[in-house]
Amino acid sequence: MADSSEFTLAVDIGGTTIKAGIVDKQGKIIEKRSENTPGAQDNTAFLNSLGSILDFLFSRHGLPSSVGIGSPGPLDIQKGKIISSANMPAIRDCNIVEFVQKKINNPNIPVHLDNDANCAGLGQLYFGMGRGHDNFAVFTLGTGVGGGLILEKNIFRGYNGNGFEIGHIPVLDMALMDLLQNKKLTIRRCGCSAMGCLETFSSAMAVSENYHSLLHAGSPPLGKSTEKLTAREIADLARGNDENAQLSYQIAGHALGLAITSVTHLLNLPLFILTGGMAGAGDLLKPHIQKVVQSRVFPVFKNRLEIVFTEGDADSGILGAAGLGHAIR
Repeated sequence: MADSSEFTLAVDIGGTTIKAGIVDKQGKIIEKRSENTPGAQDNTAFLNSLGSILDFLFSRHGLPSSVGIGSPGPLDIQKGKIISSANMPAIRDCNIVEFVQKKINNPNIPVHLDNDANCAGLGQLYFGMGRGHDNFAVFTLGTGVGGGLILEKNIFRGYNGNGFEIGHIPVLDMALMDLLQNKKLTIRRCGCSAMGCLETFSSAMAVSENYHSLLHAGSPPLGKSTEKLTAREIADLARGNDENAQLSYQIAGHALGLAITSVTHLLNLPLFILTGGMAGAGDLLKPHIQKVVQSRVFPVFKNRLEIVFTEGDADSGILGAAGLGHAIR
């Protein structure tokens, strides 16, 4: 059993699973557990799944010193609610913080909810590649694209916790437009209803969609069927010289380079940390990111600008939630 004065309970709410872990103050995960969350689950079923995880971890480690909960939005952080979830459409106004507080039954143990991308920033600040840095940005590259902004060692949340929605900044330039038009790729409308958002070019879903579209205009992939592939499968094909796969990652990298350039000119950040499921394709993304950044960023900024990719992201959501718990102790 862990010493409760030394650990945080970290809860990572994903689109298909709830993950939770007991994390010490150095960021070591002592034990973790997960439950599947089918899309049809309503609030009651979802909280029952979370409750079974909490019961198991509390029975083995006692109560924590703090609890951090990271979840995709939209959220009401002040009220501790998940307002809705694109991947779990039956969840509405879910009082997750109140539920956990009742489970703990100790008013001296703080329980906080925050956007999972904000948590990613805190996780990197306390336990990851952001340690020792005062100012940096985290881009989370997964099904969508999220962002966490650390300013003077504090997370920037913006109004009601919805700041730094980096996935929804426009990134189209003439070079990207020409590339898309030459390959007869359409500009897809984002889930936020806008056109040209970073998320529509640089998320795992965008890489898969673009690759699938390219197949219909060109030759099939090397040794693969024409079924829609995952971003990870497409990365493997790109490393095997599949031109459509390489182009899909070129588009994603170019758009990321434009986003990093914009944020650099706005905030003069010295460090960008790219994390999430697509961070494993850093070898494919970084050359295109660097090409854009080196050609666009003012010399006074580029000489001290570092762009890094994390590795081993299976537990990044838990560590992000632990970062939130660490911050509120």
